[in-house]
This record gives sequence, C-alpha cells and structure tokens, in this order.
Amino acid sequence: MTPLEPSADDEAIPMLTEVLEIPISTPASAPETALDPSAEWVEQLRESVTTQVLKQLEDAIDIGFRAELQRALQDAVDDACDSLQSNLASALKQAVARAVDEALSNRPAHL
Repeated sequence: MTPLEPSADDEAIPMLTEVLEIPISTPASAPETALDPSAEWVEQLRESVTTQVLKQLEDAIDIGFRAELQRALQDAVDDACDSLQSNLASALKQAVARAVDEALSNRPAHL
C-alpha cells in the first residue's frame, strides 16, 4: 500500500470532494415550540426586562446621587466650619484688641 492509496479502514472517512446528504429541517416543517415565542410573550419579556433594567438604573443613580450629595454636603460643611472658625478668631482678636485699647485709654494718668 502506498500513502496515496486508501486502505479498508479509510472507507468510513469521507473524501474532501465527497458531498454528504444531511437532512436539515426547515422552519416550515419544524414544530412550534417554546423557541418560537408569541408576540405577546415577547412583549411581556421586553416589559419585564425594561422594568428590571430601569429599577437597577434608578438604584445605581440613587446610590451615586446620594454619595455625590453626601460628598458635596460634607465639603460645604467643612468650608463653612473653616470660614466660621476663621471669622470667630478674627472677631475675637478684634474684640480683645479693642478691650485692651479701651483699658489702656481709661487708665489713670499716674500709672
């Protein structure tokens, strides 16, 4: 036997030029199953998926919004506290300076 000659075992292997007849069912002959959904079922599925996606989107937006709002409020409170602290410190310095000036101006002349 030469390498190009088929052996008896090779008869079950189709040649590359051989055309095989494979029965294929067409959609017209295929039975209706759950894989062929009705328009009503498709619409219900679409509505269900849309509702679920919107709910998840609302939750994600709500969580993101709350986190962003919390950061913004915290920044505003921090800025207000810093400003208030600075203003109070300045007001206290001015009040002490005025009180010292007044006390010095009201002291008896012999001191």
